[in-house]
Amino acid sequence: MCVISLLQSPFCYWIRRELHNMKPRWCKEHESWTLYLFAPDNPVRVWCQAVITHKLFDHVVLVFIFLNCITIALERPDIQPHSSERVFLSVSNYIFTVIFLAEMAIKVVALGFCFGNQSYLKSSWNILDGILVFVSLVDILVSLAYTGTNRILGILRVLRLLRTLRPLRYIVYLFVPKV
Repeated sequence: MCVISLLQSPFCYWIRRELHNMKPRWCKEHESWTLYLFAPDNPVRVWCQAVITHKLFDHVVLVFIFLNCITIALERPDIQPHSSERVFLSVSNYIFTVIFLAEMAIKVVALGFCFGNQSYLKSSWNILDGILVFVSLVDILVSLAYTGTNRILGILRVLRLLRTLRPLRYIVYLFVPKV
């Protein structure tokens, strides 16, 4: 059975209806708000929508993705912990994580996180981006909290390689014809 047909089953419809009926009145009245904080005409939300719909937004993000891929390609296991190369790669990791976190935050404020027709989590590419931002944040927190050598750091460094999947969105966009 297909996942889509399962989600459209009468049981799932009943669950969604019951959950909707259990929402407090305030939440029902503010469904068009993103994160229940930003009204449709809120200046911050309007600015975020203008940013993500600007024609240069995706191109600027793509430049940062490719720069990030270059720094990931520079990673080697034999880099000394306090060398200038390690410092450069660590600082660039922090910078790219902040940039991609800002991109995610702008999209969430503009579109909403999980509720709404075009919310952030409705796009599989945004889900991938969100997971990668989360992995990057966990990697940074663990590396700052634990300075010794540990297997978890090695696993997180391998998970950071998943960030090289980000350009796939643009490759698919450029080379796959729209249906």
